[in-house]
Amino acid sequence: MFRNIKISAKITGLVLILAIITVVAISFLTYNINREAAIDKLNTNLSVVADNRAGLLNNHLEKAASTIKFLQNSETIKSSLSDTASVAPVADGGMDLMALMAPGESDTTVQSDALTDYLITLKDIYSFEQVLITDAKGLITASTDENHKKGSNLPNPDASFFELTSKDIHFSSVKKDGNKYSIFVGAPIDANLLIAKINLDGPFQFLADIHGLGNTGETFVATQDPLTKKIILLSPLRNDPGAVQKLLNPDSRLGATILTALDNKNGSGLTTDYRNKEVVAVWRKINLANWALITKIDADEVGSQGTLLTRTYVFAGLAIILMSVALSMVFARTLTQPLNTMRNTL
Repeated sequence: MFRNIKISAKITGLVLILAIITVVAISFLTYNINREAAIDKLNTNLSVVADNRAGLLNNHLEKAASTIKFLQNSETIKSSLSDTASVAPVADGGMDLMALMAPGESDTTVQSDALTDYLITLKDIYSFEQVLITDAKGLITASTDENHKKGSNLPNPDASFFELTSKDIHFSSVKKDGNKYSIFVGAPIDANLLIAKINLDGPFQFLADIHGLGNTGETFVATQDPLTKKIILLSPLRNDPGAVQKLLNPDSRLGATILTALDNKNGSGLTTDYRNKEVVAVWRKINLANWALITKIDADEVGSQGTLLTRTYVFAGLAIILMSVALSMVFARTLTQPLNTMRNTL
């Protein structure tokens, strides 16, 4: 059977078999190495993005906390509060009550206006959205906010904000008003509370930057509600734009990941996201606000790295085999042509 096959065909077949064996062997040895390298590169990229975003948020919150701590010791605020507290109408049985009250009310108004003017100056200098001073229960003494004036009550940003702020510097939960995000930070100042409202639109826009995160990657922050124990997703979401802050069960896979980060255990690995899709994620703790930062990308997109690599190997292997066949045919013809000429001459 093989005697009937031409020598050129035998040479071509031999070269083809050697080329296929070589391509398969090289592909088998290098595929897993290249796939793992591609996945490691993606994980490294996720870690870099997460560390970068976490650093920005930590710096933003630390700056706010440092400013509040500095203002907490402001003698101007303390003296204004002391003067305001010392002015009180005192009624005397032998005097006209209205005559006694009028000067007191005027002095209180002057002191309050001076304090408010000072708070407006602080607001402009430190780029706060609003600055307020309240008592321990949230009754406003002075305010830069037209919607929350002196004598009214500041709605409690969360269930324990006033209580915790009366003890030390404390950040509230994130508030969403339309498309705007903000947070309150407060600190005790004598018997009062100094509270600043901070706009989070800039930091959250930075979180929403998807450069280097492929088609499905994103970064968001989350926390756990101290009362309900639910997980709250605080920042805008790439795959669910415009959504109100989502609530998750703490026993979900993503909930467990967030609790791990809140427990100050940074890490990375497989988990699920708020769509219940499997993702590769990196998590970091944002200390002052007790947030968890999650940077993640769909596992399907990570798997596509292997699919792309397989396609590359297949096309490259076919190209090598076709080139080997073409070269072997030329080589076989070059080798057998003198033999054919000699046979024909004989």
